[in-house]
Amino acid sequence: MLSPLQLWTEEKTGLGASLNPQTLEKWQFARLRVQLAYARSHSPYYSEKLQGLNILKIKSRADLPLLPLTPARALREEPQKLLCISGSQTARVTTLNTSGSSGDSKRIWFSENDLARTVEFFACGMTTMFGPGQTALILLSDNSPDGLGDLLRRALISIEAYPILHGFIKDIAAAAAAAAKAHCLIGLPTQLNRLCLLAPHLRPKAVLLTADYVPSGIINNIRSFWGSAVYTHYGMTESGFGLAVQCAAFTGHHLRDPEFIMEIIDPASGQPLPDGQWGELVLTSLCNEAMPLIRYRSGDITRRLTIPCACGGNLARLDRIKGRIDNIFHTYPISILDEALFHLPNLLDYQAQILPDDGLDLRLDSLSVYQESTIRQALECQGLRPPALKLDHAPLPVFNGPAKRNIKNKY
Repeated sequence: MLSPLQLWTEEKTGLGASLNPQTLEKWQFARLRVQLAYARSHSPYYSEKLQGLNILKIKSRADLPLLPLTPARALREEPQKLLCISGSQTARVTTLNTSGSSGDSKRIWFSENDLARTVEFFACGMTTMFGPGQTALILLSDNSPDGLGDLLRRALISIEAYPILHGFIKDIAAAAAAAAKAHCLIGLPTQLNRLCLLAPHLRPKAVLLTADYVPSGIINNIRSFWGSAVYTHYGMTESGFGLAVQCAAFTGHHLRDPEFIMEIIDPASGQPLPDGQWGELVLTSLCNEAMPLIRYRSGDITRRLTIPCACGGNLARLDRIKGRIDNIFHTYPISILDEALFHLPNLLDYQAQILPDDGLDLRLDSLSVYQESTIRQALECQGLRPPALKLDHAPLPVFNGPAKRNIKNKY
């Protein structure tokens, strides 16, 4: 079945059946030139960065290197300089301190129109998983106005579904009781992994994993225990939370093409990489009102897929997210540890700390007790060989907060 995002893009761009990578690029860059002019005239930051640029020369993806990269630190050090609207026009300001950040937190502004566009994208993407009259349990965020959970709730109402905004899982029994009534569950990968192992009797038809790295072992657990169709979504606060989601073919993530241009660069040199190569995702907004982002460095590693999707879609997609740059070159990248450990049967969750001399301290919350040899074998399958390994089996909190998981030094 064709991804609804392909049909949405046909409608939003006005290209209809003529939509293809070439016609989309032409449409996107006409829109980009408008966004560049807007950013330069309204944002002090881009007024300086785009000074002297001949905007009319920006006509294709080959011209993107003519534009400056926007580093994440700009949203920490001088976020107000990126703002294009007055405070009275701002609908939401989000303060974000991610696991890989240091120093001040990022601040991101949204207008009412920016938030409405996210709701529209969510509504379209969710129609892949269920339809009118069905119930979705949102195990994310809380009920704060214009938060992630609230935007999802509004999106689901718009497609005549029944959303239940439960919030992050803090009590397994309460979450299981709520999930028993839901067609679709939406939540953090590790939280839904714990739920599926402790409540294997549940039978949601669909599960959407989002807001953190998604290990393949967790996808396998949910499919095996619940028999669910498991979808993954990729987004970031800077993009208004929504950016790319899988269709029923499960071969890459369909993009929010009418509103963002995505490219892949070499994280060291900043130079564009050919399609199909892994590198850092860079995104450029096409219609942001409050805070346009021009070639914003996401810090996430992925690649563009340009072969047609099995659903029949003919546009580029994103592959899975491999992890963050500031973790991928870590001695023990959290994404690699996730791939190694969540393939273990009965592992609910874990915490990792680095010992002196690059040893590894693992605290395992599991329904089974694992011997060191089993853990070492799992780590070696992912190329990890810690010189010292300390294991502890002990319960972990069901919820540690909304921030992405990371690894800490123990010295």
